[in-house]
Formats: sequence, structure tokens, C-alpha cells
Amino acid sequence: IRGTPLRRELFGLTGFSRQVGGWMIPGVILGIALAFLLRFTSEQPLLLTGVKPFVFTAVAIGAAEELLFRGFIQGQLASLGPWAAVALAAFAHTAYKVGLFAFPPPGVAIQLGTLGLLTFLVGLLLGIMRVRSNSVLPAVTAHVTFDIFVYGDWSTAPWWIWS
Repeated sequence: IRGTPLRRELFGLTGFSRQVGGWMIPGVILGIALAFLLRFTSEQPLLLTGVKPFVFTAVAIGAAEELLFRGFIQGQLASLGPWAAVALAAFAHTAYKVGLFAFPPPGVAIQLGTLGLLTFLVGLLLGIMRVRSNSVLPAVTAHVTFDIFVYGDWSTAPWWIWS
């Protein structure tokens, strides 16, 4: 990725600027707000109880998802227009996420409709951040922040990671 500008641009990594930095702040706020909402609705403590090594895996997965969906896919669809690219990348990420949760282990109930709707709406926000900032970095920042605050105190990976 550090190589030619073409490789960086392929994933929406256009460099850091004041504009990119300005969009990273709402990214952090969005990530924290969504993490607190998830922790609250899943009856976890709102604040992290510590930081465990799994957080590094969670952060890497989240960053990779953003590089793929908001970076590469949205970037490749940009010729359709920015808003079509945003919507289609959000839909692709939603399909991936719903697919991960489609077959939970026995005793685990997943509301796929709610998961799909929320994932799509957040994907639209992240995609808009990419369009407005002209970089995938704000979306990566939001996702990484979310993952830190959701998974930071998890000792092991959840069932949908390795199953």
C-alpha cells in the first residue's frame, strides 16, 4: 500500500489532509456512540473493563472491512456516481455482515432484519464520510474506534469470527 499512488488510491488511501482529519473526528464520535449503543443493548458495561489482546484482531478485521467495502468497492463503483457507489458498497457490506450472522450456534438468536438495516444505515454514513473527505481514513477510524470499544475487553473471539 505504501508503493505507488495507484495502489493507495485503489483502496481510498489518498493521504492525510486537514479535510481528512476533520472527518476523522466525527468518525471517532460515531464509533464510540455506536459501541455504547451496542454495549447498552447487549447488557454489557458501557465502559471497557480492561483491554485484552483480542482487540488487535478485532481492529485489523474492522480496518480490512473498510479498506475493502468503503475503499476498494466504493472506489471501483464511483463511475456510477458517488451516491450509487455509497449505496452499493453499503449493500455489499450489509450482505457480507448478514451472511456472517445467518447461521448462529444453537441458543443464539440474531435479528437479521435489524442487523441488516442498521449495518446498511451505518454503511451509508461511512460511505458519505468517504465521499466528503475523499479518503477511506475517516471510515476506518470510525470502524476501528467501534471495534476497540466493543471488543476491547473480550478475551476471545466471538463465534462469528472463526466459525
